[in-house]
Amino acid sequence: MKHVVFYDAQCPLCFHLKKFLSSLDWQCKIKWSSVQTIEETPFAFLRDRPLLEKIHMITRDEEVLAGAHALREIFLAMPLTRPLGIIMYIPFVIKAAEIIYSQVSTSRFKWFGRYSQPRYE
Repeated sequence: MKHVVFYDAQCPLCFHLKKFLSSLDWQCKIKWSSVQTIEETPFAFLRDRPLLEKIHMITRDEEVLAGAHALREIFLAMPLTRPLGIIMYIPFVIKAAEIIYSQVSTSRFKWFGRYSQPRYE
């Protein structure tokens, strides 16, 4: 089973991050799914979570992760980003990553705008 990562398809930052990380996923360990189509998936049970505020993922082990913890697991899944994921296990690093993630997440539409229609490419 692959990790399943849920991203906001109307967020330019999220969309381009998904495209970039997908290009590094040579081993095809991650399946990307837009938040906008969550009702059409077996993961509709996540709809009550703050999916538009934080990236969410369901790991191969069926654990639900969000924010910087989800990014850490995404990084660990790919050879080129694995060292970054390992560094994120250092306690102060993951705490700093959560703070930075929260700031970026809160400001992303102000900084990057919002697509009028979801982008799935």
